[in-house]
Amino acid sequence: MICVLLFIGLPLALPDLGRAQAQNANVVASSQSTTDEKAVEVTTVTLSASQARGQKKSYSKVKEFRETKELRLVPADKFVVDCDVVGKAVLSAEDFVVWTTIDFLIAPATRKYEEMDMNQLAASVSWGQVTEMRDLRATEVHSVRPSQTVHLSISQFDLRPVIAAFPPGDAGNLWPWLMRVNIHVQGRDGNPIAQAERTVRFWPDSARITD
Repeated sequence: MICVLLFIGLPLALPDLGRAQAQNANVVASSQSTTDEKAVEVTTVTLSASQARGQKKSYSKVKEFRETKELRLVPADKFVVDCDVVGKAVLSAEDFVVWTTIDFLIAPATRKYEEMDMNQLAASVSWGQVTEMRDLRATEVHSVRPSQTVHLSISQFDLRPVIAAFPPGDAGNLWPWLMRVNIHVQGRDGNPIAQAERTVRFWPDSARITD
């Protein structure tokens, strides 16, 4: 297994990153390809956050974020994305570009949306972008071979500007109820090869909720 650590976006020639509207918010990662036989597959997409314990930091998987009264997020305001890119049997040794985008589902912070589950939210509200979120990270992965797994650790995504964009008492009382992290794999010819995603929920502080 090869590990690649991503810190910043590289100056690569990427295609148009327009987001397609989601039909469902998937709790687990999913992969897709433009061909019947996938050259690669993206698997095991997870989010994790660091927590300080004395002088040491440990990472734990994130299933949801909760806002505190101090307008911070628990378990943390920053997170890391981990995923595996797996070469399939039809693959010859090839290079790929892997990049990330992030979408949010924005709706009023009301009891109605608080009581919806993730699928109900996704069916009721369209996905969109938050310009304050610096979501693009890109890297080149070289000479991926059949049955080879390349592990990517993508850091750090900072959610503080996102939460700051939705201050309590602001017009519309909006809140980012869901966040979807998208992993894209592109061939050297510019064609999309595979995609995977992970969706997590954001819970606002109870003081935000209105009827």
